Amino acid sequence: MEVAGVYTLFITNADGCTFSYDVGITACPLPTLQPTIHPACPDDSGGAIGLAISGGAPPFSFLWSNGADSQNLANLEPGQYTVTVSGANGCSLEQSFTVPASAGITLEAAIRTEVHRLSRKFR
Repeated sequence: MEVAGVYTLFITNADGCTFSYDVGITACPLPTLQPTIHPACPDDSGGAIGLAISGGAPPFSFLWSNGADSQNLANLEPGQYTVTVSGANGCSLEQSFTVPASAGITLEAAIRTEVHRLSRKFR
């Protein structure tokens, strides 16, 4: 829904007097974030979130829930991270992402032993 434009606000007081005011609302184009999320290994902080940005008004500034101020995050433990992206036009977008824990690796080993019996006749 587009809300940009000029709107007229009418106010009527208790005496029945009506006042009108024109209010201008400007559009605030927000960026679109396309994340690339890498899971973290169990008991490791190897997760990552990379952001590709389209639209909005660059340059952008970033503020993450962990205090970082870069576009991309690395060395993350599993969990939720929220970023506020602000454009040059003063408009901001807040979005959250979850870094999952990797399932890890399950190793199954089987040991097989075979005994071969050689039969040889000597003359």
